Amino acid sequence: MKGGSQFSDTNQSLYGLGVLEIGAPLRTGDFIYALYSIRLYDGQTFAVLGRRDAVIEPPNLLNAFFKPIHGPYLGVDTSWWPETDAAKSAKLRDGIRSLVEKSLDVTMPMILRVE
Repeated sequence: MKGGSQFSDTNQSLYGLGVLEIGAPLRTGDFIYALYSIRLYDGQTFAVLGRRDAVIEPPNLLNAFFKPIHGPYLGVDTSWWPETDAAKSAKLRDGIRSLVEKSLDVTMPMILRVE
């Protein structure tokens, strides 16, 4: 399911999959992000067995306060911006897929309570 995140300590929000350019005086950079939630259902009863927003590393206090995006993201350079159609950008597609793959490896054990 599409997820969302507050951007840094601003009143701005990000949703779903995307590319972000920051041009603030004290902080600049480009990021790709994949913000989504996972729901795990029982195959017989369709009861929700677990739900969690995707993360790329286990939550801790530093993540909560010092990360610009609360969810899977990666700092990139301007070459990641698509020339015309973002849906046709192989580099962007592969980068987002990589974020989803990494976040599934971290998030699923948290939902399943596997240590």
